[in-house]
Amino acid sequence: MFSRQPRFLLVAAVTASLGLSACGGNKKDLSVPPPPPPPVGSETPAPGGPVRPPSATMQEDQPGGGLGGGLGGNSSNNDSVNNGQSSGNGQSQNGDQDHSQNQNAPPSQPGNQPGNQSGGNLPQPPKPSRPNRPTTDSGSNSDSDSGSSDHQSGQQQGSDPSSSGNISGYNPHDPQNVNRLDAGQRLTGGQAQDGSFYTSSAADSVLDFLRARNDRVSAEARQANIAAASAVVSANLGIDRNGNASLTLKMVEKSDVATYNLSGSLRSGGASRLRSSHSGGLRSIDGTLKCLDADGGCDNIFARLRVNLLGSTSIVNIIFRQSLAELYFQLPVPTQNPSYLVLRDFMRNTVTRSSSNRIAETRMLSWEVVNGRSGFAVSMRGFNDELLAFAGPLVAPQGATGTNARLAILGQDRNDSLEQIHTEGGRLDYASGIDEARLVTNNSLGELRLVFRMARSRNGGGEQFAITFMRELKTLVELSDENLK
Repeated sequence: MFSRQPRFLLVAAVTASLGLSACGGNKKDLSVPPPPPPPVGSETPAPGGPVRPPSATMQEDQPGGGLGGGLGGNSSNNDSVNNGQSSGNGQSQNGDQDHSQNQNAPPSQPGNQPGNQSGGNLPQPPKPSRPNRPTTDSGSNSDSDSGSSDHQSGQQQGSDPSSSGNISGYNPHDPQNVNRLDAGQRLTGGQAQDGSFYTSSAADSVLDFLRARNDRVSAEARQANIAAASAVVSANLGIDRNGNASLTLKMVEKSDVATYNLSGSLRSGGASRLRSSHSGGLRSIDGTLKCLDADGGCDNIFARLRVNLLGSTSIVNIIFRQSLAELYFQLPVPTQNPSYLVLRDFMRNTVTRSSSNRIAETRMLSWEVVNGRSGFAVSMRGFNDELLAFAGPLVAPQGATGTNARLAILGQDRNDSLEQIHTEGGRLDYASGIDEARLVTNNSLGELRLVFRMARSRNGGGEQFAITFMRELKTLVELSDENLK
């Protein structure tokens, strides 16, 4: 995990959603005033330091409705990336050239990465058309890394300080924004085989800046950078309390996946060196890490990696993010399934702040490869140490928020992003009652809607509920070549 532990902020709202029909029940609105702080030692905080109990409001429906828009169909297949299509944000990824000669698609790994694999034959969204290539600055493409740089020397972009902040007018605390694209999409530039696109999970413009910078280099360097980015299957960054950083990178090599480990010491201010500590493949990799938070924190970290393969060097840029998250619950009416009832109380108590059977902290982690894949993990840990965590790809169709990606469940599945979750002392009793989890809505700006289905039992089961995770956003440093090198 990351060394800096930000303050805890969790605002949750619970809504038992009506079905698609017009029937419904009476509603009651509850306004829960913030209680006084609990006595010291009255509750055990989640790992990582003290937490602040959340304030919340709750809207609850009476029996007569069911959760609409839940699980159904099969998951999309997001186990490979294709940069031959445009991202849809006006920046072409050299779509007229097939880079399959430069990069093999990663092999399927059944049972290892549920969050990145096909669960069936979901109708694929239409592939987007290619927009015209944007006008770029004329001049020489002087590459500082012997033709393999991702930026053109002597040019600066993003000099406007506003480019470092989040979208003006965007409210990251409104759960309804998960369905909206008023503020546009933030895309990595990578595309999955099913036609969906890998996305960001924050409202800043760092991905757009880095993609535009790669467009300014020579065609040969640009293609080498894109091919290397496409080869990245997953990326994990761990930072201990002393600032020691360890980065694990998995990359496709021929018909296999090679693992690379890099290490360094993260420091505030300038970039910190990363050096190879283990190479499981043909490449040699080094690079730098830099914290991007304008307040000096490290919730957003930029990794710039130099990847050498057979004498050819390319650049891979990755944005790592970690933050607290607010929650919005959508719960069906109670059933006779005890596994669902105890989990429902876990969420409702988070709103009413009653008992220790409630959520103490929620976190969202993500990694975003420029012109490549992206993935995320979310975790909820209770004052009673119950731990729920889910991970998978950050995907969405072009110009839409609805998706259908099957997620890995901590304690049941394997996924590289779950390795970043603190599991020490955690209990998985609640998680064992969940049969399936999917990402169904992603606005690419930090709001994700997940739908869950309970396992069936003698007492029923199969209940579906939804949680919208809303990332706590941070303002970044000015986006410039000087700050991102």
